[in-house]
Amino acid sequence: TQQSTPTTKNLLAVWGIDAKNVWAVGVSGTVLKWDGTTWTQLPTGTTASLSGVWGTSASDVWTVGENGVILRWNGASWTQATALAGTTGLNAVWGSGARDVWFAGDGGLLLHFDGTTFTASTLSPAVGTVYGLWGSGASDLWAVGDSGTLLNYTGPSYTTSAQSGVVSTAGLRAVWGTSNSNVYAVGDNGTILHYLP
Repeated sequence: TQQSTPTTKNLLAVWGIDAKNVWAVGVSGTVLKWDGTTWTQLPTGTTASLSGVWGTSASDVWTVGENGVILRWNGASWTQATALAGTTGLNAVWGSGARDVWFAGDGGLLLHFDGTTFTASTLSPAVGTVYGLWGSGASDLWAVGDSGTLLNYTGPSYTTSAQSGVVSTAGLRAVWGTSNSNVYAVGDNGTILHYLP
């Protein structure tokens, strides 16, 4: 059923914690929140397009977007997080908890928030844009992106999945799984990859 919303702007990502706390984000800084009955548009203070959203609870939600914008919801309002100067576009956010949040985007940029500080790194091997993140826990994070990029972080570093560049060279846009041994990645031209070790 199509629902009524207070915007006609393109929406690019959705995430929810339960049936009464769902967020949709999109172009021009658009953020909508579902309360179980109605979608309400929330002021964000940015006009940047937002392309990723994730949270730990109804009062701790992150959204990311172009020009390195990172916004955090505290249950009452959005505030802009101070990451790192010169951060490029961000496309994805995922975490295992409030003290383990990952952000990824253009040029293989990867940011980590430990509850206090942002730390930046670049994915290795070198990759283009990263579009999706998902993990099964603090020591298992997956990143997908340009040219079939499928990377798995299992502790101190990323490794290239055996499927990256072998099964497909199509751009991958999203990743999700039920565990570290059952992961799906989807992307361009109807591509679906399924990782089973």
